[in-house]
Amino acid sequence: MQPCPMRDEQMKFIKTDRITVNPDIMNGKPCIRGMRITVGAITDLIVSGVSFEEILELYPYLEREDIKAVISYISWCTEEYFLKPVMPCVTELTYSKKTITVERTA
Repeated sequence: MQPCPMRDEQMKFIKTDRITVNPDIMNGKPCIRGMRITVGAITDLIVSGVSFEEILELYPYLEREDIKAVISYISWCTEEYFLKPVMPCVTELTYSKKTITVERTA
């Protein structure tokens, strides 16, 4: 089991072993501490308005810090994508240090 890469002091996120990726668990989806609870499952609950306390009641083996780690991980993931307009009809998409230029034809 390997810790997921988190951004360091640049984004004020610390490395954590709470979010793990293992190809043998949940087909390699990010999970909480190697358990079969995916980051996506907890994210869906949070987005649906379920409180931390309710999540901890549903999953008594989770800790409050696990839920915070999920939020940090999702924040980190969404920071990887950003669009930068170059010209009115050209956009650059950058993902993990790779830049793709997309030109609009219409």
